[in-house]
Amino acid sequence: MKNFREQQKHRQAEMESYKKEIAVLHEKNVQSAINEKTASLKVNLETLRQDNIRLNQEVKNNKTDYAKIITAFILALIIGFILAKLV
Repeated sequence: MKNFREQQKHRQAEMESYKKEIAVLHEKNVQSAINEKTASLKVNLETLRQDNIRLNQEVKNNKTDYAKIITAFILALIIGFILAKLV
């Protein structure tokens, strides 16, 4: 009977040790999954930042320069007026 109790205590201690080991491994797996997801989100964020920079640059480059258009129109009117006076 004493031998059986010793075996039971030994098995119980082994079970506790295994439980602790499983808990540690589970925590490592969870942390690894979090790190992987964080890395993925950082890559997506960087991609979105680059897209945002590119789109802002396109918007900046594609703005109509109304000052140049108005200047050209006024210059054309002046040249037209001068030509009309000469003819």
